[in-house]
Formats: sequence, structure tokens, C-alpha cells
Amino acid sequence: MQSRLKFLLVSVRPILIGIALIVLIIGAYLIQEYKKESLIEECPRYTIAYSTTVSRREVNYRYTFLNQSFNGTWTVNPRSFSEFISFNLYPKDFINQRFLIRVNCNKPDVSEIDWTHSVPTNVEKAPEAGWTVIPKDFPKTRFSD
Repeated sequence: MQSRLKFLLVSVRPILIGIALIVLIIGAYLIQEYKKESLIEECPRYTIAYSTTVSRREVNYRYTFLNQSFNGTWTVNPRSFSEFISFNLYPKDFINQRFLIRVNCNKPDVSEIDWTHSVPTNVEKAPEAGWTVIPKDFPKTRFSD
């Protein structure tokens, strides 16, 4: 009986270690995202970003805030398991696009795309210090509440 229990523990240990590692990785990611969101919420400003390059899973963008240029990256997440398996993701939809993004006014290198509104074609650029609120004439997207 003891040898069977030892065998079971030895065979299950790698699985438990794997599960623990996955939980740690997901936890670290969630903590990082929470910190980023909290930092942006301290002093949010809205500005316009332009996609620069699009790869299989990432959209890289650039933006200007207070006359400084910054770069950001948005990682494309699969919408379904079959997309995940096939890598048939949709970043090609974002080539040469403009996005409304939120930045921290004190640390403008911290940014995230705001999916709730789109940038109208008649808006050429954002004010130097961005907008404190989203302009009323920016149309809502299907992702807005």
C-alpha cells in the first residue's frame, strides 16, 4: 500500500507543479494589469495612437503626449479556442488604424487602448496634453456600456 501511495505522489507531483506554475503566471499577469489600470486611473488623459506594425499576435502603436513620442503594444487575444489553435487572429484589421488611448498624465509611457469610443475622421490630432474626458462627438463603439 505504501509503495502505491509513493507511486501516486511521484506521478502526481509534476502535474501539481505545473498547475502551481500556471496559477503563478496568471496571478502575476493579473497583478501587472491591475497596477497598470490603477496607475492610469490616478490621472487619465486621452490621446490618439496610430498603429505602426501588426504581427500575428500584436498591434504596435505610437502616440505623442506633451510633445514626447511613445510606443505601446496591444496583444491580441483569441476570440475562440479554434482561433487559439489555428493562430487565425485578427490583427490585420488594425493596420493603419487610429485608436483612442488612455495614458497616465505623469507617466505617459503607461497606456492602454480605450475600446469604448472611436476617433472620428475629422479629428486630425489630440491636444498636446490630451483630453481629460472623451470628447462628446467621439462615437461610441459596440464595446461601450
